[in-house]
Amino acid sequence: MSSGKEIVYTLDLAGNFTFLNEVGERFSGYSCDEVCRMNITQVVAPELAEYVRQQITRTVREWFGAVYEIEIITKDHRRVALETSTHVVLRDGQPIEIQGIALAPIAQARQLPDKWVRCLDEEFMFGTLFQSGSDLKTSFQTRIKSAKR
Repeated sequence: MSSGKEIVYTLDLAGNFTFLNEVGERFSGYSCDEVCRMNITQVVAPELAEYVRQQITRTVREWFGAVYEIEIITKDHRRVALETSTHVVLRDGQPIEIQGIALAPIAQARQLPDKWVRCLDEEFMFGTLFQSGSDLKTSFQTRIKSAKR
């Protein structure tokens, strides 16, 4: 459920915006129409543009999402840190777009790390997915056994 503070956006596989919700419009100063004529590298801080390109390529290639911190430049030229989560949307087993959810803004007192971006550790991500899958399987098996009684 949305708290009304999440920026929701979609990108095509080249990083061009295809959607920005109203929260994102208010926060960034760009309308959905304006941002849909832009690439995400035109909105992030210039020093992060190449990293964001690499993240898009990695996300599309590996189909795994990521959670990281970035800085964007708003239409009125403010630099703002956001925590964003992205994942690939698939259709018929093929990637068609990237969906992102950003929390705006990260607390002012919080400093961005030296590398600017904090990605989830792949081992943690795989462990979480494996654990979730195991829990789901166990829960499903328990329900089947209960239903048979």
